[in-house]
Amino acid sequence: MRRWVIKSFGEPKDVWKLEDGESLQPSPSQVKVKVEACGLGLPDVLMSRDNYPLTPPLPFTPSQEAAGEVIATGEGVDEALIGTRVVGPTLFQAGAGGLAEECLLRASGTGDGVLSGLLPIPDAMSGAVHPLSNGMGCARPAGEDHER
Repeated sequence: MRRWVIKSFGEPKDVWKLEDGESLQPSPSQVKVKVEACGLGLPDVLMSRDNYPLTPPLPFTPSQEAAGEVIATGEGVDEALIGTRVVGPTLFQAGAGGLAEECLLRASGTGDGVLSGLLPIPDAMSGAVHPLSNGMGCARPAGEDHER
């Protein structure tokens, strides 16, 4: 699985590196998503500079939200979600942000105060439509043509 990884702090152009890595496995209350699009914004730039309150420990993959197709479910999550297109917050604080071919999303609330839960994406809507309000733009995942 390809993903963008930050292993040291600095300017995004200097520290965001595209790497191959192991496929992620969802834990209880999580789903694994084949990323169609992810949100990138000022928080991601500030995290790469270690200048954001929620900056995860190194190394990490940026993007706090992603959209895509559910390809696996963790314990306690209905397997009927597999094949469903969803959008939701990533597990970026655990290093698993959305700027990757696959990412993990929380399927249900955990009581820790972090936004959680999935929203379905209607069939007629592109996953690149960014329904969460804090993103400044959308990016295609690591495995797609970046010349667009």
